[in-house]
Amino acid sequence: MKKLFTLAAALLLMGSASAQLYNLVKVTEVKDNGLYVFERNGHVLDTVLVNNALQTTDKYQKVALTGQEHYVYRLIGSAEDGFAIRNEQKYAKHPQGHNFMNNPSNKTNITFANSSSAAWKFDFDGDEALIYNANNADRFLGETEEGSNAYKAYAASNIDTYGHNFTVYELQVSTSPYITTSPAAADFGSKAVGSDAVTMDITVNYGNLKGSVTYSGLKDPFSAKGTIAKSGDKLTITANPSKEGTYSQTLTIESATDNVKVQVTVKMNVTDPTAGYAKMTGKMVEGDYVLTYGEYAMKASIMLNSKNEKVNRFENGTFTLSGDMLTNPDESIIWHIASAGDSWTLYNKSVNKYAGSTDAKNQGALLDDATTDNAKWNITVTEENTYEFENVARAASAQNPENKWLHNNTTYGFACYGSNTGGALTLYKIGGTATALDQAETTVKARKVIEDGRVIIIRDGVRYNAQGIRLQ
Repeated sequence: MKKLFTLAAALLLMGSASAQLYNLVKVTEVKDNGLYVFERNGHVLDTVLVNNALQTTDKYQKVALTGQEHYVYRLIGSAEDGFAIRNEQKYAKHPQGHNFMNNPSNKTNITFANSSSAAWKFDFDGDEALIYNANNADRFLGETEEGSNAYKAYAASNIDTYGHNFTVYELQVSTSPYITTSPAAADFGSKAVGSDAVTMDITVNYGNLKGSVTYSGLKDPFSAKGTIAKSGDKLTITANPSKEGTYSQTLTIESATDNVKVQVTVKMNVTDPTAGYAKMTGKMVEGDYVLTYGEYAMKASIMLNSKNEKVNRFENGTFTLSGDMLTNPDESIIWHIASAGDSWTLYNKSVNKYAGSTDAKNQGALLDDATTDNAKWNITVTEENTYEFENVARAASAQNPENKWLHNNTTYGFACYGSNTGGALTLYKIGGTATALDQAETTVKARKVIEDGRVIIIRDGVRYNAQGIRLQ
């Protein structure tokens, strides 16, 4: 363990460097001018609007908040008359801007405006609250559908239809010793064996400490470096993918004097990049893929209901990950994606059919004909390297054209849903990372031979098929 600075130095720094920070404390009543975070199903209300629905995030912290995080709101008003809900980050950046959460008369829409026309009230039942707008016939914040993690304002008569039970946290000044890190974990994902070392910074925040801060716990292939002289300093973690294996270690950052610590899980999966299905990034190219959303993969079979009737949605399949590599997928979840003019088709060999749409919303179908627009998809990559599949026929339909996205409803499987259901897909592609042949230096020679009627490529004594995938 490294001793980073003396107790005397630490005490001097604490008074000058530590700003006022807050912890989240669960409450069962709210008050004027209080700062709050509203949580449901592990997600908190954010400020992003998609199709007039308020989105949420599961990336939030419960200690050492500054009060200006994008998910922190201030209540202005009273329990009797209702509150204006103001987003503090928006207000700090643009005091005259669209900072207040509103709900137009007789509509489900959520909007942000430069003043509040809403009177939001909080009806607590135990430690959970119903949040409703007394200025709009008591319309309440409800989840658009189960699992969407998006919210609109629904009529009180729909109280049993839309999820609405929020946990309310108040930001209260922290008085107890604490240490926090951002991010809370360091996951380097999958790296090719022998590739360059990579680094990640971990920001360490602390307050109300009497003792010094130390860190320990990492060994090869990980190392940590840095000093923590004040709250907000950074440690740099280095990961060296020199040997194959799955690695998980714990970096402990603590003040032994104050008996407080935080543990950061550090992970890396070092793999042979020529084997398995790798997480896809960048533009779409033809190949074999597994299409996933959360814990589910799209399966080439249509779901049945309790009456053994088809419900026109693709079943949720299962898959296994080793780091960022998907291993041993069943043939039913492997889709060959190929170009079809400006669009793409999805073909599954195990059933000899294409994934497509029907003429109705919220449905999917296994098709024989790949030439129809129902079997064609426009594919775009997001900044997060996930992929949106837009069905060509559904986009041109006169009925519910917005229900054109190949998304997943965790209850009902994959189909052509609206944008508020599920989200873009994560893809795993055979040979999705560079193969050993791709990485070969120009001075290294590879030779081709024919074995049992197929092309075999041999480089450095290792045998590959024609696609550059290593053979056992």
